[in-house]
Amino acid sequence: MKKILLIEDNVEVRENTAEILSLANYDVATAKNGKEGAELAQTMLPVLVICDIMMPYVDGFEVLRLLRLDPVTQDLPVIMLTAKSMDQDEFQAYKVG
Repeated sequence: MKKILLIEDNVEVRENTAEILSLANYDVATAKNGKEGAELAQTMLPVLVICDIMMPYVDGFEVLRLLRLDPVTQDLPVIMLTAKSMDQDEFQAYKVG
């Protein structure tokens, strides 16, 4: 079963998204903040990381930067989630990697 890491601080969004992914036969690990998520990505090595942008402590851009700096996680595909629709956020995500 393919492993997906979901990093999301909103409990309802995290639980609902994890359930949908599980129903689609993915093995889903969740993290409630960016710090926890970045650490978990290094140990579990998922096939995909889905990460919220706006989170406390470590935001999604910093998570992406940390993943890209580590040779173990630098090539992991990442989908960034956001409730914002700002072009600058999309540009920032591309810039970080």
